[in-house]
Amino acid sequence: MDSNVKYPIKPIKFICPWAAGGSSDTTLRAFASIAKDYFGQPLVVVNRAGAGGTIATTEVKGAKPDGYTIMLDAVGVFTTQPKTREVSYSLDDFQTVIGLSYEPIVLAVHSNSGYKSLDDLKSAKKNIKYGSSGTGSLPHLAQAAFFKKAGIEATNIPYKGGAPAITALLGRHVDTVAAHPGELLPYVRSGDLLMLGVFSPERYNLIPDVPTFKEQGYDLDFSVWKFILTPKGVDPEIVKILHDKFYAMM
Repeated sequence: MDSNVKYPIKPIKFICPWAAGGSSDTTLRAFASIAKDYFGQPLVVVNRAGAGGTIATTEVKGAKPDGYTIMLDAVGVFTTQPKTREVSYSLDDFQTVIGLSYEPIVLAVHSNSGYKSLDDLKSAKKNIKYGSSGTGSLPHLAQAAFFKKAGIEATNIPYKGGAPAITALLGRHVDTVAAHPGELLPYVRSGDLLMLGVFSPERYNLIPDVPTFKEQGYDLDFSVWKFILTPKGVDPEIVKILHDKFYAMM
């Protein structure tokens, strides 16, 4: 592409608002692994977890708008988090670079828990402890909505990302977790975890045997859009370079 802008001339900081090991972190590191072939400079992944993605998002809003600080973010940071906590940002504070993914959320339990279906959870006659990637996150709200509809007494246990929440489920510290398929599949394949339902209108092609919540009597959709942002004010030519390079990498 012809451009008057010499960019990048140094490494680009790529902010992940959640802990290492989750689906967002894995996505960023996949890009980082090939970035130098496209940008001529490395993408340096920085995990800045906490408060359901709002800490990192607030910090990136205030970053220098020179194209050397970018972030991956998710729809819930802008749609649900402002309804559950005070935030000092809005989508207008950012420049959108490119959309990346549309990921369903899946409810999982430990394979030795005795829960084999949603009905088993409903029949448990106990307070269900459920892990999530943070208070106000879509994995939190998806589970809260299900438990409310099902009349199940339940308590949210928030973590700093999907990976720590799954670790808690593997250790039997919580009864359920809602997370993305890519985070859960290694443990499902190893026999440690079992998926009970998908929070989306249709079954997901990677896990076609897992029924949707709608099929099981609960019309719930909590799918997650993810995208790349820069702070507002970045040179439009730089934004176009970022867009074109990420599009090529995808």
